[in-house]
Amino acid sequence: MTTAASTNLELAPDETLRARLALDLAADGHFANGELLLTDRRLVARVGGAADAQSWLLKPGLVLRHSDSGGLAQLSLHDADRRLALWRFTLAANPQALALLQQFERVQRRLAEPGTATDEDGSAEDTDFAADAPERSSTWVLLRLWRFAHPYRWQLLAGFVLTLGSTAASLVPQPVLKPAKRKTRYGVLYFGSTSPAMDEALDVLSDSGVHVDAMRLCAFPFPPSVLAFIEAHDEVFVVEQNRDAQMRCLLINELQVESARLRAVLHFDGTPITARFITQAITLHVQARAAQRRRKEKAAT
Repeated sequence: MTTAASTNLELAPDETLRARLALDLAADGHFANGELLLTDRRLVARVGGAADAQSWLLKPGLVLRHSDSGGLAQLSLHDADRRLALWRFTLAANPQALALLQQFERVQRRLAEPGTATDEDGSAEDTDFAADAPERSSTWVLLRLWRFAHPYRWQLLAGFVLTLGSTAASLVPQPVLKPAKRKTRYGVLYFGSTSPAMDEALDVLSDSGVHVDAMRLCAFPFPPSVLAFIEAHDEVFVVEQNRDAQMRCLLINELQVESARLRAVLHFDGTPITARFITQAITLHVQARAAQRRRKEKAAT
């Protein structure tokens, strides 16, 4: 319950203060401090540097209306013929305004139906209406937020989709890493039904002195560990069973890696891929790179 001690406006000794609204705008929209009080018999207001307060006696037929637009809100007092007063404020004061409006409606009901005065007065004395206002206004606040966000809905949607994508990348099954016995500049990515042949090929390559770190992809979108694997190697073979290097293209487009870093190893003759095919493709490329480096070193000397 709001107390008389919380306001600077003078009230009659037998007058009960029901609600208070701290105003922060003048009627012309400029910032100005003021307050609006609701008692059991009248509305009292002082805005800005006004010397005297204005008051309106409560009586049946008075209506207090609430509205908002563009981050600002207002309360207006009306009788049957015209608007009597207008008070503006920012949305920061809106919970107080809703509490005051609730109390105003209770007092007006008491004036219109005197027989209900006892119950309503008793409930008013025991209730902290300022605390009730945020719960009542929760839906209202969401509607206001949507109004502000509506011009930027597509940017917000894009951000939401990106957030979902990044979250999904951390929740999908993680790739399986098989490091080589020695440190190497080469890596290989594979997936699906290529796995049995790839496992055999890794053993053959290691025995022949060609060391390759391997990673088996398990899901899409790619988790961050896939990009880290690619960046840790000079060249990465992408082994897949199709003609168009679909997985390699997906890696390039999704992870924004240099296409020259990903070397396609494609098998598409209609038969299952074999360890011999993988071993030959990787060995020939590694030997060619080694010969190229030797020629450069010889030329440099």
